[in-house]
Amino acid sequence: MHNPPITRAKATRLAAVFVAVALCLGAGGFTAMSASAAATVAPSAPTNLFAASDDGSGVYVYWDATSAGDGTDDADTFTVNMDDGISADHRTASTLNEDFNTTLVLSVPPGTYDVTVTATNSHGSATSAPLTYVSTLNTSVPSAPLNVVAHNDGDGIVRITWDPPTSEGDSAIEEYQVSLQFPNSVDPSYGGPYGSWNGQIIDATGRDYTFGSLAFDHGDFIVTVNAVNSSRYPGYMTSTDPAPLVRSTVSSAPTHLSATNPAAHKVTITWDAPTSDGGFPVTDYLVTMGSEFFAWVSASDRTASFTGVPAGSHTLAVSGFNVNGQSVEATKQVTVRGPVAVMKAPSPPRNVAVATRTGGKAIVTFTAPRYLHHGAITRYIVKLAGQRKLVDGATHTVQFRGLTKGTYKVKVYARNKAGRSRPNTEPVVMSRAKAAAKPLTLKLGMLGWNVRQLQNVLLPTKTHKGAFDIATRDAVLQWQRSHNKELTGVVNASMRAALHV
Repeated sequence: MHNPPITRAKATRLAAVFVAVALCLGAGGFTAMSASAAATVAPSAPTNLFAASDDGSGVYVYWDATSAGDGTDDADTFTVNMDDGISADHRTASTLNEDFNTTLVLSVPPGTYDVTVTATNSHGSATSAPLTYVSTLNTSVPSAPLNVVAHNDGDGIVRITWDPPTSEGDSAIEEYQVSLQFPNSVDPSYGGPYGSWNGQIIDATGRDYTFGSLAFDHGDFIVTVNAVNSSRYPGYMTSTDPAPLVRSTVSSAPTHLSATNPAAHKVTITWDAPTSDGGFPVTDYLVTMGSEFFAWVSASDRTASFTGVPAGSHTLAVSGFNVNGQSVEATKQVTVRGPVAVMKAPSPPRNVAVATRTGGKAIVTFTAPRYLHHGAITRYIVKLAGQRKLVDGATHTVQFRGLTKGTYKVKVYARNKAGRSRPNTEPVVMSRAKAAAKPLTLKLGMLGWNVRQLQNVLLPTKTHKGAFDIATRDAVLQWQRSHNKELTGVVNASMRAALHV
């Protein structure tokens, strides 16, 4: 109890009343009733309200109690109300009888209040006009922590973060107290319908706390963080948006895993997100290939590359991670190649040999080139006495007919997709004994010495190889036309005799 200084003269009588309630204690007050003279009319409203602080420990409220107007009676009781219009915890009312002259001193939270006094008797009541009063009491208490946020960080895991208050009060903050309430819980081990984990003590430098292995698997939770200094009276802040505690697990395996081998010893991997994240977002992926290759990839990328991979078959694996751990792996086989060989034309065929036979036959044999240069043989080309023959890559024998007496050169080429080799050249001697008999007629497509003799006569300015070609036939037709012969393009025995060939 305190005895306040009288700061204002009262015309009739002074009745001092303090009305307040400590934070979180709810409404409070008391009522003291006494009988007075029989009332005839209702009292008038109190006037001249005045409120004052007694150096930080309480608030005094003064007023003038007027009569009912006819002077026959006063009020039986006076009720003092204080209301900050914000919190139910900051509203209070106290009622005193008209003869109660003792002043009450109580604590009151800081804030701006409307103060009213109501006079009441058996015929009715009347309330004064409100008085605005600003309380700055309890300056030693810290203000509330700021930005209190609750984070779902895993299966049964809640992390609380906050910022320090704007004011520590009259002494430094010693600790924070974090409470977690589950209003819908019916688990008796956590307090029945109001299950909570309260009063977790955090050092003054702390800004977060994690509740782990919570047993609640449904409903909302509400968080409260108190800042405490040496006054032991905390400022507090409750999270404004209760959040659900999520039951979760690891994600499912990544989907649509794909791997390519875009260059020698290189593998590029892509994939899509899992069909289920397990209740919490996937934050990273782990990509492995055997025991030597691995990479961590952020959730937004979903691609990775490895270089220097040995040629051969390898097993890829990709798994996702969320706060609950590693998912099942998605796997895939990939075949990696070494450097791509550069294909070139093959080397010349080897072991070229020619055997002559009676009747102007020549049989050419050969073997495959020593170096294929990364390209299989697609064909061989053999040229002899103006004739040209093509055979496939598996054939190594070629036969020519109709060679006349003379010396020739056989040329054998090998070809692959990159090009034709240089020729392997061997001489061929066709003896008179083995040469073909002189043909009775010479015509298009024939080869040999007789054809060359014909060309030397009809086309003396050109070099000839002994092949009866289009140019030779045209020369024959021209001679037949100039000599009024039948235009056949064929040199018969009579024309040969005329030309001496």
